[in-house]
Amino acid sequence: MKTVRTALTAAALCLLCAGYAASQVALFQGRAAEYAAEVDVPPISSLSGLFLLLAVALAFIPDRDEEGAAK
Repeated sequence: MKTVRTALTAAALCLLCAGYAASQVALFQGRAAEYAAEVDVPPISSLSGLFLLLAVALAFIPDRDEEGAAK
């Protein structure tokens, strides 16, 4: 389960960094409004909702390694 959590964190971090970098490039090119319109679409919103739901679900699943250490 730790691997799944790490993979979700890495994917979220990569997407956040890429999105921030793309928004900065669009800003410096004078296309900030166009970029905002391009990313304000249902697939992007669905992807962020999916990441949120996965993160919440993984928060409630205990890690096997932590169970053994607690006993």
